[in-house]
Amino acid sequence: MSKSQKKPTSKKQKSSKSSQRFQLNSWIEENYKSLSYGILGLALFLRLWLLVELPTLPFSEMHKHADLDMGFFDAWGERIANGDVFTDTTWHPYHNWHQEAAMKLGLDDAQGRAKWNEWYGGKIYHQEPLYALIIGFTKMFGGSGHMLLFLLQMIASMFSVWMILWLGRHYFGLVASLAGGLLFTLYSPGLLYDVVILRTSFTTCYSLALLFMAEKLMKGESKPWIFGLLGGVGYLLQTTSLLIWLPLLIRWLIVKKEDLKRSWQVALGF
Repeated sequence: MSKSQKKPTSKKQKSSKSSQRFQLNSWIEENYKSLSYGILGLALFLRLWLLVELPTLPFSEMHKHADLDMGFFDAWGERIANGDVFTDTTWHPYHNWHQEAAMKLGLDDAQGRAKWNEWYGGKIYHQEPLYALIIGFTKMFGGSGHMLLFLLQMIASMFSVWMILWLGRHYFGLVASLAGGLLFTLYSPGLLYDVVILRTSFTTCYSLALLFMAEKLMKGESKPWIFGLLGGVGYLLQTTSLLIWLPLLIRWLIVKKEDLKRSWQVALGF
């Protein structure tokens, strides 16, 4: 068969594929809202299922291990729940490896703890205090367990799924939006972080909220003081988040020069 006879067939195939792709895109556009709700529903179902199964799962007890960050956060939250809201003491972890390092220096347990407290800076927050405060207040109002904390972390992750859907559509389109939302919904570490005493669920939600509010600010659909407030929250939750917040702020000031006169509101919110 000659090349000239093959070309029409090739064009027909390309036309057919293009038509199929157009039909698929049209179907996704028509059903985007239902598909989004389906992904959110699946995310909620998986988290509720995990919550029901939690008492039988080993990682529900990880906070009892003295050498894990979960144990330190839990003890810190317990101290806050008992009234020391501002942690008015020297409070740093003293794990097994801290103790071994102290022993190699010829220090006993008390001397080793004192030396590590000195190295950590004395009476300063070991980490940003907001997560410990959240733990403390959930213990105050939800009892000594962690169910209320885990529920809040799950709510934060549900917002994360919703913002991934929004941001995916805003930056890349409908298919990327749905794919991103589904991938995060099925991302097993993301599920597990919701039921351990680590701030990852909150920091993930916070990072996405920065991008979401930055885009809203660029479109004139948000207030500068809200973005400033987010910066202040990030400073108390995880200081390194300012590495995301600051470039987004600079972009807004460069692109939207007419908003420079409102930049003081950012500082006010912060």
